[in-house]
Amino acid sequence: MPTLFRGLSVDPAHVDRVCSEIARTGKMRADEGMHSGSLMADPDLVRSRATAWLQSPGSIRDELMKISTMPLAYACGDCAGSAFYARRGTGAPFIVEFEVPWESMRVDGRDFLYTVFTLWDRRGDSHLGLVREALATLFGKAILKYFDQAKGALDERIGHCDLAIHDMDVLRAHYSNSIVIEGRYDTRFNSSFQFLDAVNPLGIRNIIKSLPIASESSRRISLVKLVQ
Repeated sequence: MPTLFRGLSVDPAHVDRVCSEIARTGKMRADEGMHSGSLMADPDLVRSRATAWLQSPGSIRDELMKISTMPLAYACGDCAGSAFYARRGTGAPFIVEFEVPWESMRVDGRDFLYTVFTLWDRRGDSHLGLVREALATLFGKAILKYFDQAKGALDERIGHCDLAIHDMDVLRAHYSNSIVIEGRYDTRFNSSFQFLDAVNPLGIRNIIKSLPIASESSRRISLVKLVQ
């Protein structure tokens, strides 16, 4: 199973309590984190329906809304990325290191991928090659079969991205990425994921209260350069 790192920021007076609850229950306490939790459909169920949904990409978001959902949380595939998010809060930052099954994960496309899919050609397509190369570098070549079809209406582009974030080859390639992504709102991360909250407590490997000063890769890909 892959190891993920969840960066959190909480009131200093509550750190010990929150860490104890996480270790005991496996719940990542998304409500205590930098980003409040929301809901997601079972990623593995979405993957099982992807082929059929591709026949009508404009309706994929509607199909997703029909599936029962469960609470989700967010994490990075590396410690440096999670430390960045943890430090953006106003409270005491810490990191939860844990293991989670691939099947319960999907790529978090909010700060980069959805924007590229929907806005990359708003001022023309002369840089198409640059965009394709960047996506393949960060998410693997499997991402291109979705991106190359996502050139129509907005709902179709979003639908293709909805499926891309669930693709297991895309997921694994993104997890292996070591290049810094400069995304929306000045975010910086190598890889970012959403997963079904409340992991198995036995999968929690460490709770890091003294955040390391991790060095970032000098190689960077900026969202601004791809959508400007």
